Amino acid sequence: MRESVLPDALGQRDHRATYRRGPQVALSVVLALALGAGALAYVQFSSRAAIAPAPATEPVRWGNLTVTVTSSGSVQPARRRDLAFGSGGSVAELLVGPGERVEAGAPLARLDTTVLRRAVARAEVDLARAEAALAAVRDGESRPAELAEAEAAVAAAQAQLQQARAGTAKPAEILGAEADLQAARARLDALLSPPVGDLAAAEADVTRAREQLEATRAERSAAKLAAEADVAQAANAVRAAQQAVSDQYWRWQQAGAYSPRFDELKRDYDQAVREEQDAQSRLQQARAAYESAVAREIADLRRAEADLAEAEARLAALRTPDTREVAEARARVDRANADLARLRQGGTPAEIAAAEAALAQAQARRDSLRAPAAPSTVAAAEAELAQARLNLEAARADLDGAVLRAPFAGIIAEVTVDEGDQVNAGAPILTVIDGRALEVTIELSEYDVQQVAVGQPAEVSFEALPGRVFAGEVATVAQVGEQNGNLTTYAVTVRFDPEDAALKIGMTGDVAITVATRENAIQVPNRALQGEGEIHRLRVRRQGAQEAEQVLVRTGLSDGVMTEVLGCLPAGEQCLTEGDEVELALSVDPGSAGSSESVLIVAPEGAAPPSGAPVIRPIRVP
Repeated sequence: MRESVLPDALGQRDHRATYRRGPQVALSVVLALALGAGALAYVQFSSRAAIAPAPATEPVRWGNLTVTVTSSGSVQPARRRDLAFGSGGSVAELLVGPGERVEAGAPLARLDTTVLRRAVARAEVDLARAEAALAAVRDGESRPAELAEAEAAVAAAQAQLQQARAGTAKPAEILGAEADLQAARARLDALLSPPVGDLAAAEADVTRAREQLEATRAERSAAKLAAEADVAQAANAVRAAQQAVSDQYWRWQQAGAYSPRFDELKRDYDQAVREEQDAQSRLQQARAAYESAVAREIADLRRAEADLAEAEARLAALRTPDTREVAEARARVDRANADLARLRQGGTPAEIAAAEAALAQAQARRDSLRAPAAPSTVAAAEAELAQARLNLEAARADLDGAVLRAPFAGIIAEVTVDEGDQVNAGAPILTVIDGRALEVTIELSEYDVQQVAVGQPAEVSFEALPGRVFAGEVATVAQVGEQNGNLTTYAVTVRFDPEDAALKIGMTGDVAITVATRENAIQVPNRALQGEGEIHRLRVRRQGAQEAEQVLVRTGLSDGVMTEVLGCLPAGEQCLTEGDEVELALSVDPGSAGSSESVLIVAPEGAAPPSGAPVIRPIRVP
């Protein structure tokens, strides 16, 4: 019983004691824990303060702040012209070579002008014929000799009528009738047997026209074959360029974005794409030149064939006179015989009526020769004359175009032919660039291009020319972007004056475009700012002060290193003065530099922080 009662008694006794002493023991434990935690925090704070270096400072700066957008690109000429002859032919003289400087209007190359001079001479002859035809139409479609002949016929008809009415013929009248008969017979003989000289001249014209047709056929065929060969060559170049694009694209994609050659392979691919586009352009030009050669062949052959047909028609007219003219000449001979017989025999009523009819016919023919031509006939002759003048101007223009001249002062960048080569109309053989105005095209991101505008100043520099900076300005800003992988970029062209520098086309230039400037701006280093957006915390050490104070500021422009301070909050007025310094964020770890989080220091109640510890003043961010 004692053994069972004693533990209960002891247990009750202990329980009661614990109950009575509970509050005192709990308070002691809490106090001990608080003192221990405070001591631990104090030790940690002291240790941290002991090992943490003093914050670095930099002075607040006053000065101009410039914001730039930078990139790089290759140098290209601002002006470039591919030159070609207006007509095809053989290159007789090549006056320049690659790299030579030329002045505006200077001759660069010449074609063989033998065929062109012949075309000008032929056009001049055609113009003279058209002018003569128009003059004949305006003069009543008659020559002075024809009009005089008609007047003589009227006079003869009147004399015959008088003789028929009188019934007696005078010797002079008989002599006149005999003269008329001789004239009529001479006219008939001229038609039936043309002069030998006229026939020979017409045969010579036919021979020349045939030779010209054969020469034209040979020349135009050669030009067409050359153009066809150029098309085949250009097509092969396109196929080769397309294969190069495919190969470069495969190498680029196979390398991957993390390959050290990724950017180089990307540039090779872009270059292959540009070369394929250039090859396509040359193929289109070759096709256009071929079509022009075919059209030129058809037109020239038609013209030569028309000239031959005209010469053959004149020869045929001499060899085989017009039946209508022969019939008229025979009728005139018959009338002259009848008139002479009538004069010799005396007139009858029928003869008088015939003489009156002959007089009326002669007068009608004379009046028709005197009358002006119809408006449609004159208009047609004028149109022929206008066409002849245009043909002459075109032939002279082709002759003038046989000399290729520089369109502006510049440098010969490329020559693709040699003397003696056959060239087609419109096929480029020379490239001239303007070396006094160069440009660099850069690619900017969506963010950067929004800050760039035409006319903004820029600077261009080159690693190959250390220390040289060239002033320029933004010339163009692309309104449509290009997709480069997952990135959209916009082409911006900066034009600059190379001055006397030995810059080469294709050199890589570094471009800095000034997108914003601020004069006399109050600036602090970016490392001194804490926070995001326009509102930042800044620790400022006033001139002569030992401790820094924390202020809230509104920021403006930033060039990536320094940032403009517009004013302090909440008043908005400037609170930084000359001589102030700002503390830079300590780069203890990658996540702590520039952090906007405050440090909470816990110390025992009533204990002072270690000497030199920063004073933390709470700031409410609006």
